Amino acid sequence: QLAVMLRGGISLLSAMQTIASESDSRSIRRAYSSMIDTVQSGRPFSEAVESEPGFPQFLAQLVRVGEQTGIQETVLVRAADMMRTRRETVRELATALMYPILVLLAAVVATGYIVTNLLPKLAELLVSLNRPLPSMTQSLITIADFTSAWGWYIFGAMILGAVIFLITWLSPGGRLWIEKSALRIPVVGKLFRISGTLTFSQTLGVLVSSGVTVLEALITVQEMHSSTYFSSIVQKSRDAIIRGQNLADTLRVRGAYMPLLATMAAVGEESGTLDEVLEQVSDFHRSQLSAMIKTLSALVTPAIIVVVGSIVGYVYIAFFV
Repeated sequence: QLAVMLRGGISLLSAMQTIASESDSRSIRRAYSSMIDTVQSGRPFSEAVESEPGFPQFLAQLVRVGEQTGIQETVLVRAADMMRTRRETVRELATALMYPILVLLAAVVATGYIVTNLLPKLAELLVSLNRPLPSMTQSLITIADFTSAWGWYIFGAMILGAVIFLITWLSPGGRLWIEKSALRIPVVGKLFRISGTLTFSQTLGVLVSSGVTVLEALITVQEMHSSTYFSSIVQKSRDAIIRGQNLADTLRVRGAYMPLLATMAAVGEESGTLDEVLEQVSDFHRSQLSAMIKTLSALVTPAIIVVVGSIVGYVYIAFFV
């Protein structure tokens, strides 16, 4: 909205006042009112943006570049596109991962109820008949007996495992290990790698094309990564560049970013078109991520239905057929 109004010839102060008065969000009205006071006091717009915690760090950096180069509306449009793409990516990833997890949890709860409550009662009924049981039925009775005897121990082990995982996650080294290990998981690990590559290429591409140096841009890229593992790679990359290495060489970390990123970054550095190359890499991985999420969503749901149906069918056949 701000970029459109600036491009239409409205002054910065008037544009912010319009947004503050027309927004339905109380937090947005409060933030813009604060920024209006900052600008009216004579301080730059970039400082006003930087003082508001609700805005990402890269936005303040882009606004500062826009003030220096006189292309404020252009950098704001780039920032808006980048924030929209990032929000859509996060939403797609959350949808692709959370739905199967919720369905799987429901399946685990249903299976747990069958094993801990239904099976023991049915087992008592069948044993009381004093008749030889089929092997399938006998196997379920064995499972029921084991669950009755060790159920609380199994539950306690699960709680202990969750606590250990939480403690490991909250420690810097433990979280780094977990995130690095997650990248090795089939399918899901590739999703995380593509998402990290998209974040890197898009953020760095937008910042470099707006006039920010690579070293300064990498600081923002590091902050944009939600993964501490990818953030550590960016930090090491920046340190290596300071020592004289090329950007492309520092990105060749096995099992982290997708290989295309380093290859295309080398091409961009040699040709002097790093920003354009990164934009192409970003577009490619954005489309690849969307396609992979759609495929995963289409395959996971039937797979879970088959698994749950198999468990219920096995119990039914064992006891009632």
